[in-house]
Amino acid sequence: GRAVVDGPAEALPIFRAHFDDYARSMREFGVEITLHPTRPLGIGAHLIGATVKGAGPVAPSTFAGLRPGDDIIITEELGDLALLSAHRMAWRAGQVSPELRAFRELVLRRFTTPRYSLAKLAQRFRPRFGESTRPDKHLSFISDLSGPGLKVLRDAAQLSGQTVLLEDIEYIDPLVFSGPRKNYTSSTNGGWVMAGAPELVRQVLAELRPLGFASSRKIGRVLGPSEGQLHFSPELQERFRAHPAALAF
Repeated sequence: GRAVVDGPAEALPIFRAHFDDYARSMREFGVEITLHPTRPLGIGAHLIGATVKGAGPVAPSTFAGLRPGDDIIITEELGDLALLSAHRMAWRAGQVSPELRAFRELVLRRFTTPRYSLAKLAQRFRPRFGESTRPDKHLSFISDLSGPGLKVLRDAAQLSGQTVLLEDIEYIDPLVFSGPRKNYTSSTNGGWVMAGAPELVRQVLAELRPLGFASSRKIGRVLGPSEGQLHFSPELQERFRAHPAALAF
């Protein structure tokens, strides 16, 4: 992988020191990242970015793979980026509560925790290249929530031609909704969403929890063919009646 850093001249030595620590930790997982020298971008902001390329024997899932009867699970509670937005807004107003400060620290720890155990688990439930997909062995859909959040399920429903029903989603805390977000489910290095046959999904959940994903849970199911619709159960809509934006993705 290749990485770049940018920022004020006085900050660059600190950035590079942090980068060296990060690069050393990634070598433990077989990932080599080198710092690519670049001219200052002059954007007036701190920046650390990396692009990593890799190859493996396991076929990635596609957004068109959902099957009727699949259960859908998520590995973590939602709202991590939204909590950072809420903290930033409160910080600008000089009104950061101890509770919000603690949630910020929780989110940052989550963001800096490698997901290799999760990736290794997930790849065991995907076919190898050239192998046929079997519902009793392979998950039909796997995606992380970086960027679009649960919108990935809306996209998957449309591309798979299936109706998806969401019945149980959880946010870290109601403070999630105190900040300005268009999509409260967006994340960075946060939860993953997966789908597969009910028996297989139960096995995956049983293996996720000992890995530290205690909040992993079933959040919905695939009802059957359609033009690709995403629905919310009446109980879920009632739960978030006070925060309708919680289901706006």
